[in-house]
Amino acid sequence: MSFAASVWRALSAIDCSAKIEKKQSMSYLSWAWAWGILMDFYPESDYQFHDDKVFDDGTVEVGVTITVREGESALARYMWLPVMDHRNASIVNPTSRQRSDARMRCLVKCIAMFGLGHFIYAGEDLPDADKDKAEKPGYTQEQRNLFLSMLSNDDALGFIAFMS
Repeated sequence: MSFAASVWRALSAIDCSAKIEKKQSMSYLSWAWAWGILMDFYPESDYQFHDDKVFDDGTVEVGVTITVREGESALARYMWLPVMDHRNASIVNPTSRQRSDARMRCLVKCIAMFGLGHFIYAGEDLPDADKDKAEKPGYTQEQRNLFLSMLSNDDALGFIAFMS
């Protein structure tokens, strides 16, 4: 199994539903909790915030790259997020506090790209087991193993054939 697949498998399996917090209409995970879980699994990981992008209308977008590391293996993902208010509307000329808050929300969103709490960004608060079962395609274990093998071997042509 590839390192990317093992990271996803480990982090997406964590039930974080009891850690979801709500503010206004938004559901989120605390950055300290999400980062703590990542460190529990991959303590060699790190992150880097990028320079904020300031647009002509005065709104701002923040960005972060997280690199998950384990020994010689490393996996990096980049995520961005506009500086927003409680209604998810972009803020014009945000304060340093608003930018700081957006960076930490972006950090958690980027962690979700590795699997932890990813379902929150699908517009759902909690995964619904019955819905998940109904929506999952009926792949056999053999097909799943073949798919994971193609991922770990970077077999793009095999993947295209598999999907068709």
